[in-house]
Amino acid sequence: MDKYLKSWEMVGDIKSLRLHGSVGSFNLEKFNSLSDNKKNEVSKLISHVFLREEEVFFSANSSNANSEIQRTFKRQERYSGDSAKVSRMKRDRNLKTISNGLFTDEDIKQIYRIQDGYCYYTGEAISFNPRSFSIDHIKPVIEGGSSWPFNLALCLKSINSRKRDNSKQIFLNKLESENGNDWRKNRNEIIKNIDKERKNIDKKRKAIVSKSISEINEQLELSHPESVIHYHLTKSFDVCLQVDGIEVNFPAGFLRRNRDYANSVYIENVVRVLLNK
Repeated sequence: MDKYLKSWEMVGDIKSLRLHGSVGSFNLEKFNSLSDNKKNEVSKLISHVFLREEEVFFSANSSNANSEIQRTFKRQERYSGDSAKVSRMKRDRNLKTISNGLFTDEDIKQIYRIQDGYCYYTGEAISFNPRSFSIDHIKPVIEGGSSWPFNLALCLKSINSRKRDNSKQIFLNKLESENGNDWRKNRNEIIKNIDKERKNIDKKRKAIVSKSISEINEQLELSHPESVIHYHLTKSFDVCLQVDGIEVNFPAGFLRRNRDYANSVYIENVVRVLLNK
């Protein structure tokens, strides 16, 4: 920054800047985030500056020059915001691959219904539009939370961003500090009822998945009567295939990836590979 300050003429106050051209300002941190080329471009458009802590007030060579400086910073903000968004999306996508479980659009509709169209955490209204709500993993995936319906709640996107990897109780404690003890008591009662109903959604989804897997298991047993085959959901609801003593524990995320768990041809091919070992 020092090399650029040397190229500008310093003035004693903001009022003096108006004598030299079109006035604007920017934060030092934003300036430092620019590439060297952009810094040089901005620097050439500025004639005089006045510094106040971390803020730089300047006079540009013209109103067009001032507009160009502001556009440069806006483009940088947009780029930084998009980069951060992409990073978060990649992180969330990667985390989802390490959680077991499965949910469908129908499960989300049912969860929306039992929440009466309100954010699970705050009680604020949400419309049934993917752009207006987020699907939150109540127990964070990074802490071992699954993607079965019982661990899912619909909430405002802004609330999901605030909660991030916090546990349900820790986040509710934060909200209580903002809304008071009476609010927390009322919210706890509502959440308790929602959790109770969501168990039924979870139970139905697991039963449907288990049935699909059992049907494929029956087909495999008929196709390979000479072998001992057991394709099933484990007690922890992971997908497991056993063929003549060889056990395959499918990775987390397998249930959601292309629905391969219910693809009889895919599972048959896995069995054949194991039988040829």
